Amino acid sequence: MGGACSETDVDCSLVLCAPDQILSLELIADGTDVLAEGIYRLEDISLTGDHDALPEFAIRQSEFGGPEALLEIRSADWSKGSYTYTLELGNDWLVELEVDFTSSTDPCCGQSLIIRALTSGTAMVEEKSGYFTIVLT
Repeated sequence: MGGACSETDVDCSLVLCAPDQILSLELIADGTDVLAEGIYRLEDISLTGDHDALPEFAIRQSEFGGPEALLEIRSADWSKGSYTYTLELGNDWLVELEVDFTSSTDPCCGQSLIIRALTSGTAMVEEKSGYFTIVLT
């Protein structure tokens, strides 16, 4: 057929599959990145939700430009669907978050999770390339 390629002809040995989605958040209050400035440290942050297993979270310092620090949230128990959490920063902020996951149907990597939407009823959410900015108001 002269070089025609179908999905069954894909060489998956050359494909690097991404791990399931990490929810990465930049947290801004009064124009300041509160994680990068050290206003809140990991011990000042709590995450609660209506699910059996709460996700793990960590603060990652930026290596290649973009925001200086991100709160990274991940869970091995996430699957397709919506999850609701309350993020608490010290005694200052309570941020309600709802994250909605869908799954890809990649022929090599299978069904990995993809964040379809992140919303909040208590803060402004801006989607960026690879992370979300939460503007605390």
